[in-house]
Amino acid sequence: MRFHWGGLVAKAICTVLPLLLFCAALTAPSCASAASDSLGPPPRINVGAAALLDPVTGGLLYGINAFRTMAPASTTKIMTCLLVLEHCRLSEVVEVSPGAAGTGGAHVGLRAGQRILVEDLLFGLMLKSGNDAAVALAEHVAGSVEDFAEMMNRRAREIGALATTYRNPHGLTAPGHVTTAYDLALIARTAMDNPVFRRLVSSREREIGSLDPAWTRIISSTNRLLWVYEGAEGIKTGTTDLAGKCLVASATRGGRRLIAVVMRASDRFGDTARLLDYGFDSSGLCLLGLAGEAARTVGARDPLSPEVFLGQPPREVPLLLTLREALAFNRPADQSPQVELAFSTDKSPVLLPLAAGQIVGTVTAFADGRPAAVSSLISPAPVPRGLDVARLLGWFARLARLYLGQGMR
Repeated sequence: MRFHWGGLVAKAICTVLPLLLFCAALTAPSCASAASDSLGPPPRINVGAAALLDPVTGGLLYGINAFRTMAPASTTKIMTCLLVLEHCRLSEVVEVSPGAAGTGGAHVGLRAGQRILVEDLLFGLMLKSGNDAAVALAEHVAGSVEDFAEMMNRRAREIGALATTYRNPHGLTAPGHVTTAYDLALIARTAMDNPVFRRLVSSREREIGSLDPAWTRIISSTNRLLWVYEGAEGIKTGTTDLAGKCLVASATRGGRRLIAVVMRASDRFGDTARLLDYGFDSSGLCLLGLAGEAARTVGARDPLSPEVFLGQPPREVPLLLTLREALAFNRPADQSPQVELAFSTDKSPVLLPLAAGQIVGTVTAFADGRPAAVSSLISPAPVPRGLDVARLLGWFARLARLYLGQGMR
């Protein structure tokens, strides 16, 4: 595994090795889909819908009705938890309303007037699947279930879960409360980037309690995979009469994470395990660089450098470019394609000034001659033009000397 950066094209070989700094071949998930025929036949699973996602590439490795809208049941709580973590501190105190305490379905057993930490409510939400905890948290964040649902819908659009619509924070059946297996995988991908979320959903058991009145309870996760599947790390079960039995699961092996979703499954834990096994055994990841990693150094031109005013080529300064997105692609586990990298900055010069995060080009990875991945190249920090008042005065003084010198001949 090696890279040769520089020039128009950089060459690399992806080999079946542990994940290293750049290119790594890792065994990863993949259940055949139309895009993954070369991976072989998928496992036999009996589900209404399924999706298998590689969170690094964002690629859908396997799908059954992955884009069909269906009721999500309590997998809804993935988004609820994510929003609470994005808007609250774990140490905040929530007072449970009568409406929250009276919410039907699965519950933690909250009582009206209880004062309880956000952290304990989140454990009750994600382990015990408490609908009462969901409403208490929604009211704490947004003031009402309706306003919180609007926040959920906006966040879903930001993530790219465009077929998802939320009506409540818990997933009890409601008209128009729908998602897809693919959308659930996208939402889980975003949530798993949060270390607190990962800690919550990977917990098997937890003692929670309220501050006033004194009240404690030991709760266990409803996700049986945490006990029986190697590398399991969450995420959320869901069950209603309309949705059937659902599961959004994440597992990591050999440094590689996969996210699997099954909806309306006959055996959600067994089907998910077979789905993940197939993925880990059948596909690999060629990782050329993670978001934020250095890609290359180029010469950035300053169109207002002194040289321009003297009829010379503009001054160039070295500029380090980084990747805005991960540059990676999936492949069959038994293949090691030859990779070439092409940089658009070799054709279009980079001009100053630049803002932090400004896109200045792209890098495209070709696997055996075919486009496989692309990432934007950005400036990690602002880079101003060289022109400032002091330099401007200096240029005028130099030009005046040249003019005076010619006039004295």
